[in-house]
Amino acid sequence: MKNYLKEDAWKIVEEGFHAEHNKITESILSIGNGYMGQRANFEMCFSGETMQGSYLAGIYYPDKTRVGWWKNGYPEYFAKVLNSVNWIGIDIRLNSQLIDLNKVEFLDFKRELDMSSSSLNLEARFKTEEGHIFKIRSTRFCSWARKELGIIDFSISSENYTGQIQIDSYLDFDVYNEDSNYDEQFWDHIDEGHEDDMAYVQAVTRKTEFEVRAQMLNNFQCSGDYSVDHEADAKKSRSLYSCMIADGQQIRLVKKVVIVSSFNHKREELSSVSRTLL
Repeated sequence: MKNYLKEDAWKIVEEGFHAEHNKITESILSIGNGYMGQRANFEMCFSGETMQGSYLAGIYYPDKTRVGWWKNGYPEYFAKVLNSVNWIGIDIRLNSQLIDLNKVEFLDFKRELDMSSSSLNLEARFKTEEGHIFKIRSTRFCSWARKELGIIDFSISSENYTGQIQIDSYLDFDVYNEDSNYDEQFWDHIDEGHEDDMAYVQAVTRKTEFEVRAQMLNNFQCSGDYSVDHEADAKKSRSLYSCMIADGQQIRLVKKVVIVSSFNHKREELSSVSRTLL
C-alpha cells in the first residue's frame, strides 16, 4: 500500500511531488462530471512518467481483442473508451526555451483533489536548470452546470527572472491510447483554426465516426503590453501570448474549453453549439 497521499473529509492531497507514483496520482485525482473526464495531468510540459487522458461519455472504438486462440469465450472485438482531445495544455517558454516540469527542482509542491468544490488544485514553486525561480497555481474543473465546459485558472509568478515569457494555450487531437495495438491512431482530423479569439479543433473517430469539436476562449492578464498569435496545423490549434515579466510580477490565464460531440448534437451544429456555449 502506497501511503504517500494525505486526506481529510473532502480532500486527497499530494504534498511534495512523488514522480515514481505520478501515474497513480493522476488517476486518483481525476475529475469528471459524467459527460467528460480528465486525468490529473499537468497543464505544463512534463516529459516524465505520465498518461495523458481526456475522455467523453459514449465515444468508443471497436478494438480487436488480442488474446490467443485458447481464450475460449472472448469476443473478437470490444468497445475501447478513447482518449480524446488534450484540452488542458499550457506550455511556458522563456525566450523560446520550453520549461519541462520533469527537469526542474521543486522547492514546494502541493496537488489536491477538493471534492467539496469538484476541483483539482495545484500550487508549486520550482527552480529551472538556469536557476530561475517561479511559482505556479492552477485550479481546474469540469462544470456540473454546463457539462460540456471545462475551465482552468492558471497563473505563473516570477521570483528572480526578468525577461520575455511566452504562454502557449493549445488544443491537441494528436492523441493515442497507451494500450492501443501497435500504437494505432483512432482519430482523423476534420478541421482546426480560429474564429475571432476562439481556437478550435475538430476530429472524427475511425470506424464509429463520432465527430468531436473542442473550442477554447482565453482570458490573458499581465502587467504590461502583450502580443498574441494564433496558429493551427493538423489536429492542433493554439494561441501564443508573449510579454515581459519581472521579479514579483504575475501572469494569469483563464482557459475556457467547450467539447461537443455528434453523440449529443447534430454534426452540422457542432460549430454553432460550441460558439454559443463559450
